[in-house]
Amino acid sequence: MLQIPFNILDEGFTHGDDPTQPPTVQIEARVAGCFDDGRLRQAMGVALNQHPLARARLEPWTDETVTYEWLIDDVPQVDPMSVVAAATDADVDRIRSELQSHPVSIFESPPLRARLVHRQGGDYLMLAIHHAASDGMGALRLLQSVLRAYANVDDPQPQLDPLDVHRLPVPEFEPGIAELWHAARMEFERFARMGSFPEHLPPQGATARAGYGIQSIHLPLAPISSAPLRTELGASVNDLLITAATLACARWIETHADAVPDRITVTMPINARPKEWRNEVVGNFVTADVVSTSAEERTSARDCLASVAGWTDAVKRVGPGPALAALAAIPSGPVSGRRAFAQWASQAGARFADTTVLSNLGRVNKEWLDTDQLEITELWFSPPTSLPTGLGLGAIATTDRLFLSLRHSWRLWSSEATAQFADTLVTALDEICT
Repeated sequence: MLQIPFNILDEGFTHGDDPTQPPTVQIEARVAGCFDDGRLRQAMGVALNQHPLARARLEPWTDETVTYEWLIDDVPQVDPMSVVAAATDADVDRIRSELQSHPVSIFESPPLRARLVHRQGGDYLMLAIHHAASDGMGALRLLQSVLRAYANVDDPQPQLDPLDVHRLPVPEFEPGIAELWHAARMEFERFARMGSFPEHLPPQGATARAGYGIQSIHLPLAPISSAPLRTELGASVNDLLITAATLACARWIETHADAVPDRITVTMPINARPKEWRNEVVGNFVTADVVSTSAEERTSARDCLASVAGWTDAVKRVGPGPALAALAAIPSGPVSGRRAFAQWASQAGARFADTTVLSNLGRVNKEWLDTDQLEITELWFSPPTSLPTGLGLGAIATTDRLFLSLRHSWRLWSSEATAQFADTLVTALDEICT
């Protein structure tokens, strides 16, 4: 049996595990036609066999344990897949929400659950993966393996030692003048904005219900990719999405709190995998940065996008090296102490929590599956979220569509409130693109 020590990211998502707000990563695909139940279950088994952390479980620990460890079973202990039918789109939304809202145990393998949803017009394969086992990019890679196995096409794996790569090696970083200038600018901006706390989204229709609701919308990708303002400012599609989320949050606060918000912050995960295997390996290889804007920077869509693009450009120039180095420097000691400190810090730092989270997995092209056996018609993804943030936005694109998932805590918003915010978000995106 293979044993793999946790990296610091695995540990963080373990310490943040809350059964009322499970840290599940949503990834799913819809296909044209129907899945065969038995064949898909076999494909899931093949995929789990190819990715060690997809069939891992947490070794029981004691107060004296210094490092959590994954135990990699040769065969998963439980069958993760169940099969349901959906008669309406509302049924699909309910099944999706229930799957992501149900806690996934990491004390048994695999650390995920799957639903095959039979629906007229095309079936869904939905996965909920505990974030301690994988980030969004790893979840997408696992989904790819399942679909490739189902279609009986090759699924080449990189020649990597899972133990070595899971240690999060800190990349060598020798900054030049430009990188040093951008790093200094970022730190100055951070310091200048420390005088105000991030704004939080006002509740609307909140209940005591545990778990999440998920609002799903899809848009044509071409108008976003070819937006004149994007070309003018040299912005990325991700910059446009962050800007739209920023403006939507500001407008929501103005409307529902009757106040002009100051500091809107958007958490932006950063894929820390090296370029040689950027889209590979199930596991946690993600750092994060925060894109922050003031009220003055949001006076127009253009000004907001310019500010966001400048910030993300600085982040890209610096890269994940400094963040990984900082994580590597965290002192060791018994996990019980680190767990207690992490939980205290989470409560004490709630006022510093960001306004929202936006995680973008990028574009999936036809070569991602490269078969005529399956036609993917939809892809959906969302990150977990917890209060006081309460809203996580997930984006993934195909060659011609952008799929956006808005995952909200029921303790923040109702479904109706999230639908209203989705309209505000789309309106802001339209403004930026036109």
